[in-house]
Amino acid sequence: MKKYYISVFSVVILSTLIGSSNIGITPRISGLENDSVYMELLLEETVLKNKEDSLLNLLDEKRTAFMRDTSDRAMRSAEILSLEADLFDIRNNLGIVVSKTTTIEQEYLINSLENELPDSPSPINGTDNRFLPYNSYIKNNLNKEDYELLLEVFDNEKYISGLSEEFISLYTNMEETAILYKSAEDQYTSDSLYNVYRGLYSGITECEEDFNKNWEMIFNTKTLVYTFLLDKLNKLADINEINRRNKAEKIPAEQLKTMISETFAEFPSQYRLISEYEILLARTLNLASALDSLTQAISGFDDSDFIKQNIILAERDFIDFAGISKVQSSPYNNQNPIPEINVPEKGKFYSITVGTFANKPAVSTFKNIVPVHYDRNQGRYRYFIGLYKTLTEAYADAVKLKNEHGFRKPEVVMWDNGDFKNLGSDIENNAGAFNVEIEGIGKLNDAVRSYIDRYAHDKEITLVNGKYFIGIFSNRLTAQEFAGVLNTIPLITASVTAIE
Repeated sequence: MKKYYISVFSVVILSTLIGSSNIGITPRISGLENDSVYMELLLEETVLKNKEDSLLNLLDEKRTAFMRDTSDRAMRSAEILSLEADLFDIRNNLGIVVSKTTTIEQEYLINSLENELPDSPSPINGTDNRFLPYNSYIKNNLNKEDYELLLEVFDNEKYISGLSEEFISLYTNMEETAILYKSAEDQYTSDSLYNVYRGLYSGITECEEDFNKNWEMIFNTKTLVYTFLLDKLNKLADINEINRRNKAEKIPAEQLKTMISETFAEFPSQYRLISEYEILLARTLNLASALDSLTQAISGFDDSDFIKQNIILAERDFIDFAGISKVQSSPYNNQNPIPEINVPEKGKFYSITVGTFANKPAVSTFKNIVPVHYDRNQGRYRYFIGLYKTLTEAYADAVKLKNEHGFRKPEVVMWDNGDFKNLGSDIENNAGAFNVEIEGIGKLNDAVRSYIDRYAHDKEITLVNGKYFIGIFSNRLTAQEFAGVLNTIPLITASVTAIE
């Protein structure tokens, strides 16, 4: 991720405002208005937030244009991905600035606590700060290391909040992109939207990794610290009840597997658990301001923002795939000659070659089998019958051409992103009986079933010792191809096993 720099124009404005006697920035903590470093950081934070808002507005405009205008979608999708990256960098930079301001605020509040009432065994005595960790009972009943760690994770929650917003934004965009993708009517639009989808999926993965690393630290620290404090206040029974209720409300493991992010899907449950600890602690200590702040935060929290189903899109193509068929009279003649094959440079496609000729052969050579195509290869004419999305279909028709229609040596060929390969000898050497074994799934979900329906609709499904077996495939290559398709589904592991 590239580093984000404030523009020269913004720096000039920032310097001018800082040098002004009336900068219009109000300190969050009374008493810090004369700290010049703190005030400069607050101003820098304001500038970055304004940049964030401006970029969000620009992103909305670009997405709207992308949806309404079908021209230059590849360029527009690239612009959107670039802006998403810029937004991530701005928020990362904003997190650094906020961390610095919070550190200054923490030090000021801690110093203020030193001048509060002396340590008292009564939890009701002390400050009533709206930020729970800044209350004197919390500080006085934790050792120095634990208290500093609590303040550190409390500060880090602001960064977590930004990552949460990033996830919600990315997923919303993915939902919109998926709708457009499924309704695309041409290859160019379809490919552009698929690239946007892949970029958004990658963005969610990065966001999830960053979030998981930071939230795990926050969750573990708060759980240990608040459990310790509540135990000292004789609230262990209440903690156990909160834990019991929270465990009962957790998302089942099988349902979690269908989510686009298990980390974010589990976050609401963990957040509510910690929030209940904090509310119990604030209520026990009669900290009205902190209690009010905590209850407002939890009341505005929406679980559905994070519990999101996975969105799996398979690449679409607009090629006229067709298997072989025999007609009474060939449609090819001088007025309607056999067409030259036109295979896109992107994707994997199959056909069956039935011969190479120095000159174009008579139409009768192909025995009224359709469809037929040709290409020029080193000055010779190479002819193909059928065009297929899967190796399974191509191989099945190659067998028919040889056994039922008398073609001497039909061979399956493949184009893989424009690269041509003859698979004829590979197929012969890989003949046999094979199953595709599926692991990592409790039951066949919609994504798996859709692939079975498309690529292996004639195969049997067997469940043995918690594993699914799809078969029987008569060729290792076709089985490997199907396993490769299944392995594109998150959390699924598919492999090929030979049947002895």
